[in-house]
Amino acid sequence: MKAAVLIETPRTGAGMDFVKACKKHGIHPVIFIANIDLQPDWVLEDFYRENVDIRQVNSYDIEEVIKQCKIIKNDYDLQAVLSLYEYSTEYAAKAAKLLGLNTPNNEIISILRRKSDFRRYLSEHNLNNVEYQIFNYGDEPFLKDTLDYPVVVKPVNLTGSAFVRKCTDKNMLLKAIDEILSIGEYTGQKVHDEILIEEYIEGIEYSVEVLNGKIISIVQKYTENFIEIGHDLPANLTDKKKMLIENKVNQFLKISNYTFGVLHIELKVNDTGVHFIEANPRVAGGRIPELIRQVYGIDIVEEYLLSLLGYKREIYLPSTDLFASIRFKVAKKDGVVTDYKKLEINNYPSIIEYKFYKNLDEKFEINISNKDRVVHAISIANSVKTNEENIEQFFSELDIRGCEF
Repeated sequence: MKAAVLIETPRTGAGMDFVKACKKHGIHPVIFIANIDLQPDWVLEDFYRENVDIRQVNSYDIEEVIKQCKIIKNDYDLQAVLSLYEYSTEYAAKAAKLLGLNTPNNEIISILRRKSDFRRYLSEHNLNNVEYQIFNYGDEPFLKDTLDYPVVVKPVNLTGSAFVRKCTDKNMLLKAIDEILSIGEYTGQKVHDEILIEEYIEGIEYSVEVLNGKIISIVQKYTENFIEIGHDLPANLTDKKKMLIENKVNQFLKISNYTFGVLHIELKVNDTGVHFIEANPRVAGGRIPELIRQVYGIDIVEEYLLSLLGYKREIYLPSTDLFASIRFKVAKKDGVVTDYKKLEINNYPSIIEYKFYKNLDEKFEINISNKDRVVHAISIANSVKTNEENIEQFFSELDIRGCEF
């Protein structure tokens, strides 16, 4: 029997998209998870209900990943190894290449997995218009002449806005650097010695989702303290702004020759142009694939899987009057979800999904990242305004107890 391996699954439930795509095409889905206990209850319940082949594997050890993939290959006709989780994308690509399977460009994936390398790459190819400098452990913290406050300080190999800080003076800069240097390890990742310092870019933020060299969607993003609190699809764009974004992204795709695989690009647009913020070699998080499915009828996880299996399919984007929105409730302080009302979404015509990231009675500590999100809700309607109003009402009636938002 044919099989595909997914290395790790995001807490948003994207792993079930992989499972459904596999089963639709007669593929046995296998999921490697390093720490099963960290998954929300509903994610595991979905997997167990579908009898998913879950294997506890140290997904942060490349040798172990390859060893376990070889075991799968002995038992099945292994067709694909992939990841929908940023920390695992590089290992998934390396394992697939070693096993002779289809995979995106390993070199570009390695560059994209380190924010400092991405900035260097953009600069080398005249695509960078963001001032930056790279701080190494042991360096004297200072800003070079071309940089001025405010700046953004980032760990180069973490994701989900973890430990990303905006600094308006030197004291804040020193504090942010010390904070990153003291982390050591985060979600199984050894934090890199390099720290990226960038100019803070004002502007509206968007994400661009790419599959096999083709732009699939442009999503409008909303953030607080760099934490993503919402997405709208399609983004509210003039024809001119849409063209500027597409031209910038296509320049990168052409120069990098990244024409196979998925890509999630984050950028900001202001009066001075389009500015790359980050690019990640994975399917978008934050349930953006579900927004794409609802608006365009395209399952980007399924299409990515099929491309890895060797299918070449042309994707057509239909015109639509629908808008999809997701909003997240983000905890402001440490807490615990003690209770909430179990609402039936059938009673809320535009709400198609809501999911909790925290289990009932699970104590949590905030760290100013996407991990502070407690719950999301998705609405589909004929306007973003309608979506926003309906989600706000839904959250109000959900009546979450024990958390401060």
